[in-house]
This record gives sequence, structure tokens and C-alpha cells, in this order.
Amino acid sequence: MKITAIIVVVCVTWSAIQAELIHTVLRRSMGMDKLKAVMMDFGDSDDDRELTGEEIENFFTYFINLSESNALRTAQQFIKDADINENGSLDEEELSRALRHYAFGNQL
Repeated sequence: MKITAIIVVVCVTWSAIQAELIHTVLRRSMGMDKLKAVMMDFGDSDDDRELTGEEIENFFTYFINLSESNALRTAQQFIKDADINENGSLDEEELSRALRHYAFGNQL
């Protein structure tokens, strides 16, 4: 499934060795809005339109089939990089900014 492949690629964007390849794949993907929608639709288990670290971790574990340790590291990185208001979760704007950053190297 195309969405799965794209999201798995996002998980390793903090690897300097693969960063350019990852940016290329994401630039050619379905678009950040669709990727964000998938994460919000399938990851937001309490329907509050925010993704907690636990929801991000569960999304990557159960929907993308990452190992628990990789899912945890990915969730921690998303929160670390994008939680602007430091409330421990990502709203849609924060998630959009993070995905743009991982795809294009934009500043957060």
C-alpha cells in the first residue's frame, strides 16, 4: 500500500545517511495533506483532532507495523520536532509542519 510505504519512510528521516532519499520519496508522494489526513483519521483514537505521543506510537505500531521500539522513537521524534505549544500532542497544523519538514527540510 502506497500510504504505508510513505509513512515508513517518514520514520527514518532523522537518519542523515538516508535524508536525501527520504526527501525525494516524500516530494513524489501523494502529498502532505493526504498523509496528514491518514495519520489523523487512523491515529487519533480519542477523536480530539490531536495526536498524542502514544497515539503516534500506536499508529506506527499497529497500522504501519513498525517494531515497538522504532514506533516509540518515531513518536518521540515527532513530538520533539513539532510540538510547538509543548502540550505533548500535535494538532493538525503542528503535524503538517512536521511532515513538510521531514519531506522538504523546511524549518519547523
